[in-house]
Amino acid sequence: MTDRDTDLPGPNDPYEVEPGRVLVQVRAGAAHPVALEAAIHLAQALHSELEGLLFEDQQLLDLASFPFAREISFSGRHSRALSRDDLERDTHLALAAVRRRMEALARQARVPHRLRVVREEPLAALSQACSACAAWNVLALAEPFDPSIAARVHALITQLHTITGLLLVGPRSRRAPGPVVVALEEAERLPIMLRAAQQLHAAQGERIIIYIIAEGEEQIGHIEGQVRLTVGRQANISITSGLTTRGDVRVLAEDLRRLKSGFIIAEYGGILVPGGSDLRHLAAALECPMLIMR
Repeated sequence: MTDRDTDLPGPNDPYEVEPGRVLVQVRAGAAHPVALEAAIHLAQALHSELEGLLFEDQQLLDLASFPFAREISFSGRHSRALSRDDLERDTHLALAAVRRRMEALARQARVPHRLRVVREEPLAALSQACSACAAWNVLALAEPFDPSIAARVHALITQLHTITGLLLVGPRSRRAPGPVVVALEEAERLPIMLRAAQQLHAAQGERIIIYIIAEGEEQIGHIEGQVRLTVGRQANISITSGLTTRGDVRVLAEDLRRLKSGFIIAEYGGILVPGGSDLRHLAAALECPMLIMR
């Protein structure tokens, strides 16, 4: 068997041999540079194409047409009439700048890509894009992940049933060398999550850390035993664990900072990334890109 053969996905892997896509959602030109770089890097690692959906906020543009529409400063002390023409021009300039940056990154990484401006309602447009022709889809949010968009993150994961994962970066995220950390809470999820980590490892050459998360020592020991049976003695993989009480992820957040991870892979609906909209501790701790898997 060749080295290339060992890189192929297994039969139950969401990242099948058939081509998939990394979709990048850009809203009103708001794009964190690390988010764009991480999306390109992920597409490169997974040998996929990249599609950028650059959304115009049509509702905001329509509201700007009303004579009573005002733009208010953050301090609340100043306001001025809101011009639809000015807002539309600013939006086009912002989206054009993001488009140029994405095209440059994709060409440099030799990632097949296409970018388009979208004026439809975001969830409907994303659903349509995800259902079109790709074997799998990862959705990357270009804007930084913070508590203000946590509810939208929950809606994307629960309502877009055709996405395999969601890529996020926090407002403090930076692109720096570091291990690929698999935040593992269920042993049966290891093959899929480890597969994604190995793809990222092959692309950037960093080691893999399997970070076991559980609420008791016995559970940690059980998961660790299954992990060791799966990974054997691979030199590039290490195992550590974090013990926490459900609902309190502050200890885990500190562990993630201590590990100085370059990329995190986690599952949705567990301890680290709980279901629902209360993700403030995660947003505060996220210092590198995170791929949340369904």
